[in-house]
Amino acid sequence: VERQPLLVSFNGKQFDGPLMAAVLSALHDETWLGEGLFTAWVLLWERSYDILTEIWAVDEGRRFEHSLNSLDVISQANGYGAKEMEGAKAPRLWAQGHHAEVTNYCMSDVWKTCKLFEQIVDTGEILRGDGQPIRLPSPFSKEKASCHAE
Repeated sequence: VERQPLLVSFNGKQFDGPLMAAVLSALHDETWLGEGLFTAWVLLWERSYDILTEIWAVDEGRRFEHSLNSLDVISQANGYGAKEMEGAKAPRLWAQGHHAEVTNYCMSDVWKTCKLFEQIVDTGEILRGDGQPIRLPSPFSKEKASCHAE
């Protein structure tokens, strides 16, 4: 966490960030997690780049338009394929022991988010679910654009 310059997400500001903060806070409260790591994560999250948040900032009026702003439709419009499944199914599948399926689903979403982010940095735009381009701000220069989804 301390070595990564930027966290990139798709809908992370609404979902992933608050979830991770709650998990890290609980671990911190149990004295399992050191103060330094918790603080480093919070600082890193504050300067994160969320693709969906950036889309909404550019075009607030179309925020809730159906089939326009989901990772699935945006990924397909940009040639990165459809999502493996709906995210709401993941907790149930995990509880049923389908760990590989859920892990593969998560890795696929990370890859799609990474490719979209690299495209934003390289070209300044992505295609929305309706196939229309939307120009988004890049957090840094092209030379630094690289995702390492390990």
